[in-house]
Amino acid sequence: GPNQPQVFVPWWGSDRTDEGLADPLLKINYHNILEELPGVVIGNLDPLYLQSGETVDYRTLTIVGDYAESFEITGDGKLKLKDNVALNYEDTQSIILVIEGYTSFGNYLSSSIVFYVLDQNESPSFTLSNYYIDDLSTGEIIGSINVSDEDEFDEYTLELSGLDADSFEITTDGKLKLKDNVTSDFSSKSDYILTITVTDLSGLSSSKTITIAVNAEPTDISLD
Repeated sequence: GPNQPQVFVPWWGSDRTDEGLADPLLKINYHNILEELPGVVIGNLDPLYLQSGETVDYRTLTIVGDYAESFEITGDGKLKLKDNVALNYEDTQSIILVIEGYTSFGNYLSSSIVFYVLDQNESPSFTLSNYYIDDLSTGEIIGSINVSDEDEFDEYTLELSGLDADSFEITTDGKLKLKDNVTSDFSSKSDYILTITVTDLSGLSSSKTITIAVNAEPTDISLD
């Protein structure tokens, strides 16, 4: 009757008119992230299993996970790295993100998505351990060419070019040396200029033009 107290029964389920419809979730069209690209867009988020008229406001979604602070979602549903953030394959190969929120009908949606960080081949670089050579030396070893590269197990070729390249060679163990028939002579040539190029298996290379100085013996000074 009219004087009966009203009883409110809490409803913890989904107010879905079609009980056969799966719970809403998000999918993304791309799961790979190129390393070393700050702010890169990974892909477009797309809600599934929405009812007629049901929508998702991407700005209200939350990202959860160890790397959540590195990502953001744009108003039109693009998942991207924040503008000042880039990933490094050598540090991280895969990332799991949970993206969650509510639809316009108040239905909870949550998706756990795995992303893979792709290794980009990086150009090798090198240093030379010494830039001097003794005067009147024949076939002398100048120093080691030390190649550095973040790409594990890469292989390299070393080449010489430039003005005085014909006077030098690279040994099988990566050392720069004068050719056996070349003798340094400060009185006629005080330095050598040449370019060293290192190239990896994929064809990426870096070059550096260097000067090798000839160390002359100090001459006696007459005080007469």
